Amino acid sequence: VKVLAVCPGPVKTEFGVAAHVPTALLDQKGDTPENVVRNALDAYDRNKAFVFPGALAALLSVGPRVLPKSFSTWVVERFLR
Repeated sequence: VKVLAVCPGPVKTEFGVAAHVPTALLDQKGDTPENVVRNALDAYDRNKAFVFPGALAALLSVGPRVLPKSFSTWVVERFLR
């Protein structure tokens, strides 16, 4: 059994509109669904356990590992407000 966790950053889909995400967040740059799938399938073929498709997702995945937890929490809180 092979399992792959796909952890993309923002992806340009209709989900944001359906979920009533604020327009300011919808205007953010995002990855294409095709690129996310391409990266996911490539990672699956290489027997990876997880993948962060796209440069933004990869960058965002590093922050919580190298920054103090209090700073990461503050950033997430500011983003969600």
